[in-house]
Amino acid sequence: LKAVRGYLGAALFSRDGKMLGGVTEVLELNFQIAGTLFNNISIIAANLSREAGFGLIDLIQMNSEKGVILCKTFSVGAGSLSMVLVIEKNANITLAKHHLEKVCAEIQRNQSLTID
Repeated sequence: LKAVRGYLGAALFSRDGKMLGGVTEVLELNFQIAGTLFNNISIIAANLSREAGFGLIDLIQMNSEKGVILCKTFSVGAGSLSMVLVIEKNANITLAKHHLEKVCAEIQRNQSLTID
């Protein structure tokens, strides 16, 4: 994920919001707090999306004044994980999403927590 232009940081979280690993050098951003926030948002969004008839969601994008936050949830074994990627506002969001999808698919295939 570091290859994404505008990369600021990334981290992998368990379903309960615990940070499992990552590269989180983003100034003034606490990834552990962010993980809990994104975990809660993804659970709420998934439940509401299902109730509204949209089905499952797996990617949430949030634009903030400091950058773009992408949160991808995916299943691993009997559970699920969330990968959070933070990029600069002027980064190529489409390409960042593509890289995020590839990394998450690789983790699913190999059960590996390497996110570089």
